[in-house]
Amino acid sequence: MKNWIIVLLIFVVPLGVFIYLESNAGKTIAKEATNTISTVANTMTKTNSKPRMLKFFSPMCSDCKKISKEMANIPSDYEDVVVFEEINVSDGSKASNEAVKTYNVTVVPTLIFVSKNGEVIQKSEGFLTEKEIRTSLNSLK
Repeated sequence: MKNWIIVLLIFVVPLGVFIYLESNAGKTIAKEATNTISTVANTMTKTNSKPRMLKFFSPMCSDCKKISKEMANIPSDYEDVVVFEEINVSDGSKASNEAVKTYNVTVVPTLIFVSKNGEVIQKSEGFLTEKEIRTSLNSLK
């Protein structure tokens, strides 16, 4: 009986705490990205009046969380110039699956910079710093 109590204390309880904290971390990131347009509807549109930056992410991805922190101030600085869109690759929706196939996304995070006439200017996979993201956004202007 003592062995089962030890197993519970060492393995099961910390696992439950980890799962609880991870589920709340995704909610925090969503709140931090309030300036970002969280829609997939426009990702399939080839013509738009503004260039777009598509951010493909997963709530459980640690680099996605880091890149969200790096992007905290960026949307407000470029809101009149660039449309920001987030696509959650793990939500299972038809629209996000189509966007993943269209842009051939295999890694998260992936940032795709699209000109206003729908041409992919740059595709960056993995973590980027705020400076690198701003440099790519400036090339869209």
